[in-house]
Amino acid sequence: MVPLVECPSQIELRQLNNDQLAVDRSELLFDHIETCDACASVYGTLKDRPDNFVRKLADVTEQDRASARQAIKRHRLMHHAGLPCENLAECQMPHEQQSVTRIQKPQSEPEHEVPSSQ
Repeated sequence: MVPLVECPSQIELRQLNNDQLAVDRSELLFDHIETCDACASVYGTLKDRPDNFVRKLADVTEQDRASARQAIKRHRLMHHAGLPCENLAECQMPHEQQSVTRIQKPQSEPEHEVPSSQ
């Protein structure tokens, strides 16, 4: 294998760290890192960074998972009841076109918005 003439970019070192390069290129970069203190230093800092999805996933706690389950359950119950989503723009569940009807209450009570049935 022909040794590298120039040092690789930080982007390429990050790709190496995330196993995103071809085997031949990875071997060439590892050989270079063994002989170049500057690249070894940069690569060493990348190995400690939690950029990788798997590393982030490992940090998810049981409490995080329980909170996510509760939010999904609450969201499904809202759909089942025909209530509008709190964040319609991010909701992935199917929606019927919902219009809102204002119900007039006596002067002592404020107006409330209620989804109308179509």
